[in-house]
Amino acid sequence: MRVLPLAWVLSLYEPFVTSAALIRPRQDATQIAQLGGWVETMTARSNGHLLLNRLDVPELWTVNPATQEASKVLSIPGVLGLTGVAEVAPDVFAVVAGNFSTKTFDIGEGSYAVYRVDLSAPSATPPTAALVQRIPEGAFLLGAASLDNDTVFVADAGTGALYTLTLSTGAYAVVLADATTMRAPASAAIREGIHGVKYRDGALYFTNAFGGTFDRLAVDPATGKPATSTDGGVAQVAVIRRDLQGPEDFALAADGSAYVAMINGGAVVKVAPDGTTEKVATASSATTCVLGRTDKDRDTLYVATSDGAVLSVQVA
Repeated sequence: MRVLPLAWVLSLYEPFVTSAALIRPRQDATQIAQLGGWVETMTARSNGHLLLNRLDVPELWTVNPATQEASKVLSIPGVLGLTGVAEVAPDVFAVVAGNFSTKTFDIGEGSYAVYRVDLSAPSATPPTAALVQRIPEGAFLLGAASLDNDTVFVADAGTGALYTLTLSTGAYAVVLADATTMRAPASAAIREGIHGVKYRDGALYFTNAFGGTFDRLAVDPATGKPATSTDGGVAQVAVIRRDLQGPEDFALAADGSAYVAMINGGAVVKVAPDGTTEKVATASSATTCVLGRTDKDRDTLYVATSDGAVLSVQVA
């Protein structure tokens, strides 16, 4: 695989990887932690803590927003970093790992695997990451989302495809490969198309990082494949919003809108179901965001960045 010249790639990424990661003009934003390196994805645990994947090192971290304490949960040996994370059962997570390099931006084609991490055991028991399945044909596995308590969606940004993987058996398959909405455009600096994915009530939502879109697809809740109608028609991807600037991971709100972290846009935007947008925070190098999960922080959006900052902002 041809490796792009580092200086050239970095020049494309410079607007969002070199500046300090701060949410600025709104005074209701607070930096609650600094992990010291690239945070790729994040999810909220039932106890109110945040679980975060590092991309620059293969480490899983936890942050307690109430105390602003951050600690490493575990490392996964043999890979450069972690990408997607999804909860499949209470405090049980699917974690995607592989060899994307934050130094050269080589996507690490063929290096990706999915692990099962169980944090439900007593605190005295050190958590471990158990290998579920390697996916050698995957080019650049990124976002993950749970379909049910045993199956996850995994996005392949490198080939523009969407997998389902069953954790109990390791069985996996491509359920959709859409060149128009899931692949990176030919002009992209790296092959990074479909990025963040979320599933809710028969619909899969996803971003295309270099394509700049936020999209929706009706899927079968049993199989994860595109839904079919009674007359045999197959659901097609609907583009909710175009022209987003480097949309990566996102959080779904109760009203059907989404908070989208834009690594190249210096902001987090709220995308309504009709595609209209509203800027909710200025955030340099934002990669991921999640809404709080407890009664105390359901209106708090947590944002993490490629600079390692974890921040919070009130959105209601």
